[in-house]
Amino acid sequence: MFVTWIAIMKLLLWLIFDLKGGTCGIGPETARVLAKRGVRIVISARDLKKAMKVRDNIQKESPNAEVIMLEIDLSSFSSLQRFCFDFLALDLPLNILM
Repeated sequence: MFVTWIAIMKLLLWLIFDLKGGTCGIGPETARVLAKRGVRIVISARDLKKAMKVRDNIQKESPNAEVIMLEIDLSSFSSLQRFCFDFLALDLPLNILM
């Protein structure tokens, strides 16, 4: 089955992308590129100040980008529970987890 690039881009408009490590390495660039293409981004970060900087940079380039930030510390079970509760409260599907 042949899928065109346009079809893939239309599909991306409906995706929810949860990015672990979205504040360092290739995370911010991945978030920027996907947000530019219309993907709703959830940045899961231990440091919300860094996540805010990433969000602000994305929204400077793509003002209509939807970037949601949620705090998570993977070394803390209570933080994982809180993150899950907060994410589920958004009532959004999770299409991609990176």
